[in-house]
Amino acid sequence: MKILLADDHPLVRAGVKLLLNRLCENSEIVEAKNYSETLEVCKNCDDLMLVLLDRMMPGVEEFGDLNAMIKVIPDVPIVIMSASEDPAFVRQSLGNGAKGYLPKALSEDVMQNALQLVLAGGVYLPPSLLEESEKKSAGASPMAINSLTSRQKEVLDCISIGKSNKQIATFLKISEATVHTHVNAIFRALNVRNRTEAVHVAKSESSEIF
Repeated sequence: MKILLADDHPLVRAGVKLLLNRLCENSEIVEAKNYSETLEVCKNCDDLMLVLLDRMMPGVEEFGDLNAMIKVIPDVPIVIMSASEDPAFVRQSLGNGAKGYLPKALSEDVMQNALQLVLAGGVYLPPSLLEESEKKSAGASPMAINSLTSRQKEVLDCISIGKSNKQIATFLKISEATVHTHVNAIFRALNVRNRTEAVHVAKSESSEIF
């Protein structure tokens, strides 16, 4: 398994590389120290399985560069690594296509579970964001999930495992515009503002859609 580790700090790369070699047997770690190197690896490696990206390294500007990477490697999960646990920054990262957010203070066990989740097709959310989502989703009606249509429940099921609107459209054999309509309807029904909060509400209720 080939993993791209992109961080401008040599000591950080060395430490994370040691950890990845322990957690992921038979893995090959490719390193990059800036955005241009990172994008070059993405363009030239056909067998990448995972990208760990420091969002604050040189050359990375806002989230446009993350979107550019996703266009180059749409099927490879990109996980953000950062010293920051600011919930707003985490939400922005996930909202722009990242499949996980790893605070650099994570323990080895938690990081292993996070990587396994992402490689299995899920999205890893740090505890700080889950706690905030729990507070903000408290306004959802007790049985809001049951008010969703069968198709909306299918869409929510896909959202819960990290599928994008395009992936949901392909999976359910409907148009991307229809998916967008369903997602907005789900947000209104659950009284939430984003996918993270929707998933949290769904998992908090005694629904059988999962």
